[in-house]
Amino acid sequence: MSQWRYSTICPELNRSVDFDEELRKILQDYGMKGWELVQVLQPRNDTRYHLVFKTERPLYPSLEPAKH
Repeated sequence: MSQWRYSTICPELNRSVDFDEELRKILQDYGMKGWELVQVLQPRNDTRYHLVFKTERPLYPSLEPAKH
Protein backbone atom coordinates (compact mmCIF):
# COMPACT_ATOMS: atom_id res chain seq x y z
CA MET A 1 0.00 0.00 0.00
CA SER A 2 1.30 3.45 -0.89
CA GLN A 3 1.81 6.17 1.66
CA TRP A 4 1.64 9.82 0.71
CA ARG A 5 3.06 13.13 1.83
CA TYR A 6 1.09 16.31 1.16
CA SER A 7 2.09 19.92 0.72
CA THR A 8 -0.16 22.94 0.38
CA ILE A 9 1.05 26.25 -0.98
CA CYS A 10 -0.68 29.59 -1.48
CA PRO A 11 1.43 31.29 -4.15
CA GLU A 12 1.39 35.04 -4.57
CA LEU A 13 0.92 35.20 -8.33
CA ASN A 14 2.12 38.42 -9.93
CA ARG A 15 -0.92 39.96 -11.65
CA SER A 16 1.27 42.16 -13.88
CA VAL A 17 2.58 39.15 -15.81
CA ASP A 18 0.90 36.23 -17.56
CA PHE A 19 -1.08 34.27 -14.91
CA ASP A 20 -0.86 31.02 -16.91
CA GLU A 21 2.92 31.35 -17.26
CA GLU A 22 3.41 31.97 -13.53
CA LEU A 23 1.22 28.97 -12.67
CA ARG A 24 3.01 26.78 -15.22
CA LYS A 25 6.37 27.61 -13.60
CA ILE A 26 5.08 26.53 -10.18
CA LEU A 27 3.59 23.29 -11.54
CA GLN A 28 6.75 22.53 -13.53
CA ASP A 29 8.96 23.08 -10.48
CA TYR A 30 6.90 20.85 -8.19
CA GLY A 31 6.49 18.22 -10.92
CA MET A 32 10.25 18.01 -11.46
CA LYS A 33 10.62 17.36 -7.73
CA GLY A 34 8.15 14.45 -7.87
CA TRP A 35 5.03 16.23 -6.60
CA GLU A 36 1.61 15.82 -8.25
CA LEU A 37 -1.08 18.51 -8.12
CA VAL A 38 -4.22 16.90 -6.70
CA GLN A 39 -6.48 19.82 -5.76
CA VAL A 40 -6.93 23.54 -6.28
CA LEU A 41 -8.97 25.31 -3.60
CA GLN A 42 -10.16 28.88 -3.25
CA PRO A 43 -11.79 29.25 0.14
CA ARG A 44 -14.52 31.83 0.58
CA ASN A 45 -13.33 35.33 1.37
CA ASP A 46 -9.84 34.47 0.11
CA THR A 47 -8.52 35.76 -3.19
CA ARG A 48 -5.59 33.31 -3.18
CA TYR A 49 -5.59 29.85 -4.66
CA HIS A 50 -4.43 26.98 -2.45
CA LEU A 51 -2.58 24.29 -4.41
CA VAL A 52 -2.47 20.83 -2.84
CA PHE A 53 0.31 18.49 -3.99
CA LYS A 54 1.13 14.91 -3.06
CA THR A 55 4.17 12.69 -3.48
CA GLU A 56 4.71 9.06 -2.61
CA ARG A 57 6.57 8.43 0.62
CA PRO A 58 8.93 5.45 0.74
CA LEU A 59 7.45 2.56 2.70
CA TYR A 60 10.75 1.92 4.46
CA PRO A 61 13.11 4.67 5.57
CA SER A 62 16.67 4.44 4.45
CA LEU A 63 18.62 1.90 6.49
CA GLU A 64 21.86 3.79 5.98
CA PRO A 65 23.28 5.52 9.06
CA ALA A 66 22.79 9.25 9.29
CA LYS A 67 25.69 11.34 7.99
CA HIS A 68 27.12 13.89 10.40
